[in-house]
Amino acid sequence: MEHQGILPPGEHPYDMRKEIDVIAGHLAKIQTSLIWIDQYRLNLEYLRATDTASTEKEWGYLRDTTEEALRHLQRLTELLLAGYSVDRSKQIPKAIQHFNWGKKGEQPKGKKGGRKGEGRKGDAAR
Repeated sequence: MEHQGILPPGEHPYDMRKEIDVIAGHLAKIQTSLIWIDQYRLNLEYLRATDTASTEKEWGYLRDTTEEALRHLQRLTELLLAGYSVDRSKQIPKAIQHFNWGKKGEQPKGKKGGRKGEGRKGDAAR
């Protein structure tokens, strides 16, 4: 497969350590950035009317984190479009192994409980 000038996984400056799968690593970085972006947004809502110095710092954090997320999204996109996929022989970041992509407090369909072997209260009665 021709990868048209795309650096192979693990050779780009934004790629993670070699033992971590590059696709999953970028997904984890994007996920973490989105969580931080939401936190900065909440902080800005709280601070915007009262604390202009802190608001300016939060805007800077929000900008930097957004730029980081976009860099990882760009690298992830180029890898996927070049035909690369998850390498299951490499480590998958824990942050994306069991992440609930639904709304807060909602369990993904077909899943009960958080970790393997755990259930929510009342599951036995269902």
